[in-house]
Amino acid sequence: MKPSQHPRKIAAGVVRRHEQSHSRNSSTGVALLEVLIALAVMGMIAILLANALNFSRQSLDRAIASDTRLETIVRQTRLRNWIEDMPVRYGQDTARAFLEGRSDGLRFRSFVTDGSFHAGDVATFTLSLETRDGLATLVVLGEGKRPDGTLGSVSLTLGENIEAVQIRYFGRRSGEAAPDWYKDWSDETFLPDLVKLEWTIEGGRVVPPLTLIPARIARQSVMSLSSLLPPG
Repeated sequence: MKPSQHPRKIAAGVVRRHEQSHSRNSSTGVALLEVLIALAVMGMIAILLANALNFSRQSLDRAIASDTRLETIVRQTRLRNWIEDMPVRYGQDTARAFLEGRSDGLRFRSFVTDGSFHAGDVATFTLSLETRDGLATLVVLGEGKRPDGTLGSVSLTLGENIEAVQIRYFGRRSGEAAPDWYKDWSDETFLPDLVKLEWTIEGGRVVPPLTLIPARIARQSVMSLSSLLPPG
């Protein structure tokens, strides 16, 4: 028979077991709290990364759209310069030799000062709707003599996925008393004052119209020589 233990020893053992159990429970509670804090931090980081990626994607989309708009403006400006550099007279040619247009196409001749062709010769340009890679594309094709004397060509794309094109001409025709809008132009004496080019792309979206002034440079030169005041 075992000798009876002292009451103080029994009490001390009970206290130690209680302290050990409380220590284990405290450790378990701290570990769960750390996991919850870590999950919360990870969630915040994930939200920040998602916002950063979304902002980067939006910035990239805006940059691509801006580049596309800039390229479109550059192409339209190039066409505008070709139209405005048309001569009023060149040898025995009449106005019809420089510009003749329909509602869906346009042919014109002009001097070119951007280096595409020889500046002293007249180049011929045709604006029409073509099918390229299965897409309806609005294209300007130019042919003429290059600065080195050889014959060459240039192609300028104004738009793709075209659904409809409309070209209108404003001016006074031979025999008419006042200028008006016309769906086509073929006059021996007068060039149109304005050429308005409009088209819609896939989905029925309307592109802002492009208004051109044929022979603007030559006309302003004539006006400045015949007037005491400079034009504009």
